[in-house]
Amino acid sequence: MRITKKQIKTNWFRILVITIICFLSFIAVMVFREVGVFKENKAFFEEQYMTQMKEDLKVVVDNRIDEINYERSELEHQGQIKIYDRIESLEQLILDDSVFNSLSNQEMKEDRAINLILDYETLDKEQLYFAFRKDGTLLISGADRSMEGRNLLGARDADGQYFVQEMIDKVQLDNEGYETYYWKKTLLGDPIKKTSYFRYVKEIDMIIGTGFYFDDLDRALRDDIFERFQAYYAGKEDYVFMVTYDGIAKVFGVESLVNQDVSKVENIDGESIHTMSMNKILDGGSGYISYYFYERGHDATSQKISYLRGIDEWNVYIGMGFYINDFYEEVSAFEQESFKSLMNHTLNFVFVFLIVLSILVYYGIKSFELNKKYFKQEELLYEKFADLTTEGIFIVDEQGTVIFTNRVAKNMLQMTGETLDKLNIDHLLKPADEGYTLYGLEGQTMAVEVYQNEIFYLDNENRVLFITDVTNKLAVQKELENLAVTDELTELGNRRKFMESYHHQIEKQKRTHLKFCMAYIDLDHFKQINDKFGHDVGDQVLHTFGVIFNAETRDHDTLYRYGGEEFMAILEDSELENAHIMLERFNASIQSHDWSYDGLEVSCTAGLVEVDPHDVKMLEDYFKLLDQLLYKGKQSGRKCIVSQ
Repeated sequence: MRITKKQIKTNWFRILVITIICFLSFIAVMVFREVGVFKENKAFFEEQYMTQMKEDLKVVVDNRIDEINYERSELEHQGQIKIYDRIESLEQLILDDSVFNSLSNQEMKEDRAINLILDYETLDKEQLYFAFRKDGTLLISGADRSMEGRNLLGARDADGQYFVQEMIDKVQLDNEGYETYYWKKTLLGDPIKKTSYFRYVKEIDMIIGTGFYFDDLDRALRDDIFERFQAYYAGKEDYVFMVTYDGIAKVFGVESLVNQDVSKVENIDGESIHTMSMNKILDGGSGYISYYFYERGHDATSQKISYLRGIDEWNVYIGMGFYINDFYEEVSAFEQESFKSLMNHTLNFVFVFLIVLSILVYYGIKSFELNKKYFKQEELLYEKFADLTTEGIFIVDEQGTVIFTNRVAKNMLQMTGETLDKLNIDHLLKPADEGYTLYGLEGQTMAVEVYQNEIFYLDNENRVLFITDVTNKLAVQKELENLAVTDELTELGNRRKFMESYHHQIEKQKRTHLKFCMAYIDLDHFKQINDKFGHDVGDQVLHTFGVIFNAETRDHDTLYRYGGEEFMAILEDSELENAHIMLERFNASIQSHDWSYDGLEVSCTAGLVEVDPHDVKMLEDYFKLLDQLLYKGKQSGRKCIVSQ
C-alpha cells in the first residue's frame, strides 16, 4: 500500500511541477514588472484575512465559554438558595417539634435533634445533612458515617483547607455562612468539591448544614449545553464542536459521530486529529491546529484550521474552524480583481496554454490508467487486512446482497460452501431490544453491535458493516443489573428496585387509570428476636417473611426490603379494601407459621395507602402518610394493618 501511495503521489507531483512551470512561463512574458506588486498585495491580503478569520473563531469559542461560565454561576447561585431553604426548613422543624420542646435536658435535646435530622435526611432524597458541635465534634456526617464522633478541628480537605475550623470561625462572626471544600459524596468514593450552607442553632448548641456537589451541577449543565449546542449548530456550515478529553464527540458537525469515539479519526499524515487537539490543549490550554477533515456535502477531505480551548472542569475541549477552501475563495476573488488589469494580455498566452493543456491531458490519461492498477492492488491488500480483524466485516450492495465477508464473518454465519449471492443482510441481521441479532446459516443466533458506513467498492457505492459479537457481554451486564437491585439476604428487590417499580407503576397508571396500593411493613420487635435467638435466626425470619408474602399474595404483588426489618409492598391493580384483606391474611399467616423455635413469635405492623390516578401526591407525601399510619399501628398494639 505504501508503494502504491508513493507512486500516485509521484505521478501527481510531476503534473503539479509541469503545471507550475508552464504557468510561471506564461506570466513571465507580459507581467514580469507587475508580479512584485501583485505578490505583495496578495501576501498582505492573505495575512490580514487569515488573521481576521482566526480571530473570529476565537471570539465565537470565547463567547461560548463565557456563556457556559455564566450559566454555571447561575446554577451555583440557585444551589446556594436551595440549600439555604433546606436548612431554614430543618431548623424550623426542630424548633417546632413538640417532643423536642418538652425536653429540659440538653443532652436529650441534642439526641432528639439528631434523630429529627436523620429522619429529615431520609425523606429528602436529594440532600445529605451534617451536624457538629462548636468544639468540632462531628455528630452527623452525611455520606461517611465512620467519621461521626470524631473531632475535625484539625481535619484538612484535599486542598489542605481546615474547613471545619473555618465554618466555626464564620459561625462565631455571623452565626451562619457558606463554605467550599472537598468531602465524600459516597462512603467509598473520593472527596468531591462541594459548597455547604451551615447555621448555628442555639437551642441545640449545634451547627447544622447541607450542601451541593459541583459535579452534580456540572453534569446537568454539561448535558444541557451539549444538547442545545448540537441542536443550534445542526445543519450549519459553521459549527462549534465539543469533544471529551478521551475522544467522545458531544457536539459535532457530522451528526452520525455525536456520542461516538472520534479519537481514531486521522489527519492526512496518519496522526489522530484528537491527539493533535489534546497536545495543543496540554501545551497551553488553547490554540490553533491545522488538519484535513470532511466538508459538509463533500466526500473528499479539505484542509481545516480550528481554534481550540479546553474546559478542564468537564474534561472537554471546545473548538470551531473554517475550511481553507473558504479562505482561498476570498483570496481567489482578490486575485481576480488584481488580474483584471492583465486581461488584455490573455491572447498572448493562448498558444502556450494549448501546449500546457495537451501535456496535462496526456499525463492525466496516463495517471488515470496507473491509478486503476494501483487501486486494484489496494483492494487486494484491504481484503487481507480485513481477515486480521476480530470483527465480522460485511460489504453489501444497495439491495442488501452480501458481496464480501471476511474470515470472522464467515465463522459467525458458519458458512461452508454457500456462495455470497444467496445471502442478504436484511435476512441475516434483525434489530433487537439491545442492538441487533445475527442469524447464522445453521439457525444459531448471537447478539451483536453494528457500525456501518458508506464505501466505494467494486466501482459502486456500497455499505460496509462492522459486526461485533456481544452475547457474553450482554449476559454479564444483565446479571450485574439484577444484582444491583436485589437484596442478597431475602432475594427480594431492594430500595432501588422499589423506587424503579414505583415510577413504573405511576407511568402505567397514567395509561390505564387503575389504582394500586402501597404498604409500609415493619416486623414487630425484630430487635428482640435478634437479641434472644441470634442474628442467624433473625436472617431466617427475614427470608421466610418474603417467602410467605409471595405465597399469600398474587403474582403481580411485590415485596421489597427497604432496610433492616422494614419492607415496602406494591399491590398492583388493587383498591384499598381488597389490599387490606390481603395484608391481613398475610399477617395471619406470619403469626401462625411454625418457626421451629420455642417462644419465637413473629408478626408485623403495616401502614397501607391507595394511590389514586387523580391524586397529585408525590412519593414523599405517601411516605409521610405511610409512616404516620405505621406509627398509629404501633401505638395501637402492633400486629395490625392500618389503612388510610
